[in-house]
Amino acid sequence: IPGICSNGHCINTDGSFRCECPMGYNLDYTGVHCIDTDECSVGNPCGNGTCTNVIGSFECSCHEGFEPVLSDYENECRTKPGICENGRCMNVIGSYRCECNEGFLSSPSGIECLGFCFAEVLQTMCQMASSSRNLVTKSECCCDGGRGWGNQCELCPLPGTTQYKKLCPHGPGYTTDGRGIRTVQKWNRRKKLNLKLKGDIFIFCTDIDECKVMPNLCRNGQCINTMGSFRCFCKVGYTTDISSTSCIGKIQHLNHQLFF
Repeated sequence: IPGICSNGHCINTDGSFRCECPMGYNLDYTGVHCIDTDECSVGNPCGNGTCTNVIGSFECSCHEGFEPVLSDYENECRTKPGICENGRCMNVIGSYRCECNEGFLSSPSGIECLGFCFAEVLQTMCQMASSSRNLVTKSECCCDGGRGWGNQCELCPLPGTTQYKKLCPHGPGYTTDGRGIRTVQKWNRRKKLNLKLKGDIFIFCTDIDECKVMPNLCRNGQCINTMGSFRCFCKVGYTTDISSTSCIGKIQHLNHQLFF
């Protein structure tokens, strides 16, 4: 597709693609173009000086009485291409944060974008009923037996393929960066408040607004979030399908009559 990943590199994936931007550039809100990062707009990289943004970098002009010095300031958005998948990397002093694309939620740490994991995919469509409703990273999903991930149903690479080895370099059960994937309790349909163990600390799990996280739910109708689940309110002439995640047209049964 000509024009995609301008100022960056297009990486082909199973059923889709992603853009990797060079140092000094970030993905725009569409996720298909690399635009210059305005380092001067985030934090204060120059300290006692004036920051001037330039294409792919920035320059510092020191205030009177100050001189430039080298520092260990690191722009992770430049030095770690590929971070903030399905989002935009925003550099801050000493760290970075991810502004996630629509349909994805930021992790509690703010440095990853999370989505639903699906155990079943039929004809490239993720089956909502097969999701545990836990928000996880792509590697936490695909490296632990998942078939599809995210609101766009990104297909997980098959074990043994080059794509799988890149996403799961440490093998099944481990994330891309080598962390062990813990199996968490599945959310049931009633979804009472669960507790998830992290180290020795219990963390309350709050309700997920599926209507916000999965914008494609309830086509031809309205998605209504409920505690622990959701329901579809269909338009006139439509009814929910067998999965209760979409609205389909009703079949009208009419008596055959002759009119003269």
